[in-house]
Amino acid sequence: MTNPRRPLAQLLIESVFDSSSAVLPPRVLEHSVEEVLEAGGLHRITPAVIRRLRAAEGVPAHWVEQLSAFRERQILRHLLNLTDLRAATGALRTADIPWVVAKGPVASEVLWPSPDMREYYDLDVFVHGSRFPAALATLEDAGFTLADHNWALIRKTMRAEVALIGPAGTHLDLHWDIAVPKQLRRAYRTDPAGMLERRVEVQFSSGDVVPTFDAVDTVHHLAFHAAQAGANRLMWLGDLHFATHRLGFDPVELRRRCLAARTAVPVVLVLERVSRVSGAPMPPGLSARRGRVWSHLAARRDHRYEFPGLPHDRSIGGGLYASARGSLAGSGVELARQMVMARVHEARVRRHGSQPRALSADIGGERGRRDYLAAVTEVAGGSRATRRG
Repeated sequence: MTNPRRPLAQLLIESVFDSSSAVLPPRVLEHSVEEVLEAGGLHRITPAVIRRLRAAEGVPAHWVEQLSAFRERQILRHLLNLTDLRAATGALRTADIPWVVAKGPVASEVLWPSPDMREYYDLDVFVHGSRFPAALATLEDAGFTLADHNWALIRKTMRAEVALIGPAGTHLDLHWDIAVPKQLRRAYRTDPAGMLERRVEVQFSSGDVVPTFDAVDTVHHLAFHAAQAGANRLMWLGDLHFATHRLGFDPVELRRRCLAARTAVPVVLVLERVSRVSGAPMPPGLSARRGRVWSHLAARRDHRYEFPGLPHDRSIGGGLYASARGSLAGSGVELARQMVMARVHEARVRRHGSQPRALSADIGGERGRRDYLAAVTEVAGGSRATRRG
């Protein structure tokens, strides 16, 4: 049987999927405002929680004061992010480089009911691999600076992104594929070129017009990304709930693209969690026959362990989603691999403490950078076998 949902967890869910009620969950005001902010931050939906509480009756005045201060910081961060997005937009358009921006500002401005409901801290920009070197140079000329300097590690792992910092301080990840680690590009057949060709333009409340993935690719990308991250934040589930109700979304076309990319199992797995948490039905026509057993395991876990997780819970899960592959055997092997890697990481931290971010180390220099960019161009223009690397 499903465990009764804790008041704070219920507040989080209502903040995303049903923010109009003036009645708060029973006993939620027994929590401190600090606990509420921490829980909202864990799921990156603190602005939505603030909206929910401000619309409710009986919320203490000191809660409103602290929550309003957080909301003001979020609005300021959004404005700074838009400043850097404008700089990127102008530079890439001038250089005639096809690109899109996804997640973050697009989810806040286009998908969610209001821009002040979802947290985001960075920008995700996607270009074709063949234009990646030019895009990187273009952004640097526009005032963006590299946050990643370990070109030896980047080349060795063939990560499909490089991190930069914008003139206003925004973190920007420049991608050439939605599958960042190369092992994901071996497991799946992503189509970054097709996604860029299908791009559409959207307008923000600020008047900014930017390119992004079309309605189907948006859902595909959001679900794929959420799966790799464990699908354990309400922010990601909210993204998908609103994206699947967006004009132009076609579940039949999503299924076709997922089958071509071999991503049907993780995408359907995440959308099933969205349905369980939001109470909305699954989009029609979506299923992953090969993932039925894994889907059943994920549903059982959600019934046994309350979702969403709260701060200080021993675990908020996510391994079943991150390890989902096209077959039961493949999913099991990947889950085992991730569990071993997690144990190794935990042991290293216990032994040596937290280590500096490896990608920030200045290793490889200009030669390493040239080698990596040449390899990206080769992958983008090479054969299927080459692209899988």
